[in-house]
Amino acid sequence: MSDQPPRISSWEWVAAGVSTVMVVSLVVTLFLADRRPKTDPRFVITVESIVESASDFLVKFSITNDGRQTGGEVIVEGELQSADGGTERSTASFDFVPGGSRRRGGVLFRHDPRLGKLTLRPVGYREP
Repeated sequence: MSDQPPRISSWEWVAAGVSTVMVVSLVVTLFLADRRPKTDPRFVITVESIVESASDFLVKFSITNDGRQTGGEVIVEGELQSADGGTERSTASFDFVPGGSRRRGGVLFRHDPRLGKLTLRPVGYREP
């Protein structure tokens, strides 16, 4: 029997080096992410399409949170002012919209939104 320790293969050294780089990268990333300022939610709403469905018109939209904090129970209100002066409202709600993310939804109207003035806006959220 030999009293010499077993020799470590070159593949084990490569695996150890790759693992070390991954762990250091993770720690640095978490440290830098934590140093960025926590900005309030900033919602941007974009109409993606308007589709006629049965007796209604579906306005599909996306809501993007450009802030760093999550907005909970986000409510989006759609308002349609038709050419005859009437106003129609519809709302959609999202359980949460995380910072830096995008969610999709839709609101329904009885009149064609392409023939009137359509406005979509966030009306409120809750801090989770």
